[in-house]
Amino acid sequence: MPVAVQFTVIAVVMATVRIALVPAMVHDTVRRDRSPVTDPVAGVAAAAATAPVPGASGARRTSVRTRVGRVGASLAAWSEPRTLLIGVVIFAAAFSEGAANDWLSIAVVDGFEQTEAVGGLVFGTFVAAMTVMRLAGTRLIDRFGRVPVLRASGGVAIVGLLLFGFAPSLGLAGLGVVLWGFGAALVVPIGIAAASDDPEQAASRVSVVSAFMSMSSLAAPPSSGSPPSSSAPATRWS
Repeated sequence: MPVAVQFTVIAVVMATVRIALVPAMVHDTVRRDRSPVTDPVAGVAAAAATAPVPGASGARRTSVRTRVGRVGASLAAWSEPRTLLIGVVIFAAAFSEGAANDWLSIAVVDGFEQTEAVGGLVFGTFVAAMTVMRLAGTRLIDRFGRVPVLRASGGVAIVGLLLFGFAPSLGLAGLGVVLWGFGAALVVPIGIAAASDDPEQAASRVSVVSAFMSMSSLAAPPSSGSPPSSSAPATRWS
């Protein structure tokens, strides 16, 4: 399967997952109090934080309780469905962006029989489209809200991916790259902002969703493109 079609199909699937999870990810912005009765993880952390430490001074006991409480709060973020959904959405968005970072230039060179300079120019177009959309994103979010912007971003990204993957000419593929960049630009910033809605829990929740983004960066290159083989014809770089 050609590289362009292969990573286009995978990225489209990721973008579809992203759109499907938007309501659960963004709507729940109301702060919820965590108590030992309703949250077992918080209960364990609270019990550990208040447990006496034999033979320790008052200052040392306070320090231990503080450290245990922080660890418990950080781990508790991994049990929150909304935070995990934000992480999945960010994983899908970072996967789509990572596919372009890793394979877009190669796909242009191999799929459209262009020079490496043209491949680099197309990738630069993708980065420029993302930059423009991120500069304009604040006004769009203020005017339309997070959910409509995220849904529109997912739809635009899917159209751009399909257009690039199946375009018969480089011109149409370039238009697809622009749309792809527009659609991929705002998801990660909005996801990070959604994870940090509650200032008291922002650090632990952002660390969770950032872990998903890191996992996506590791998973995108090998799973969205074909590894080279010894039987493959020599490329222009060899």
